[in-house]
Amino acid sequence: MEATKATVNLTVCQDGVFSDHQTEYRLYGNMPISVIGIFANLLNIIVFADSEMRTLLMNHFLLALSISDMLLLLFNFFFLLFPVLAVNSDSFFLRDLYPTVVRYSYPLALTTQTCGVYLTVLVSFHRFLGVCHPFRTKRWVTRRPVQYAIITAVIFSIVINIPTWLELDIESCWSKEFNRVSRL
Repeated sequence: MEATKATVNLTVCQDGVFSDHQTEYRLYGNMPISVIGIFANLLNIIVFADSEMRTLLMNHFLLALSISDMLLLLFNFFFLLFPVLAVNSDSFFLRDLYPTVVRYSYPLALTTQTCGVYLTVLVSFHRFLGVCHPFRTKRWVTRRPVQYAIITAVIFSIVINIPTWLELDIESCWSKEFNRVSRL
């Protein structure tokens, strides 16, 4: 008797979460960008992780930036594309899972995006020092300051995006299509 009282108070799950234009844009616009970008950044990671490439300090920044960009594309896949695929499927499991996936991929995507921005600023600053102060840069910019700068950018990106973990919430609703409680 208690279970039926709880289900009576639920709202009905929303149909047609994505318009046709949103679905087409996400699948035909974002899908190729995500897939090609993930493979391109994997290739960059392989190149910049090579021991000979790591001798140049600039490549430490580029390696970190490639990792950040690849993670951003991966999280955006789960934030932008997976929901469309799940909603258009006939699988209750996928439709019930996608709100949870979005709940976690959204703040992770924002965190990696912020990290990419600050790593790009660090690359620019490193290049500025190398061009404007080439002789002093050899003394100022060593391996340890570069590592500290990268770690600081990552930590700052995580800290500044802590509030984004509180932006989305998951609520239960009644799915007419599956005739059971689902999440939205």
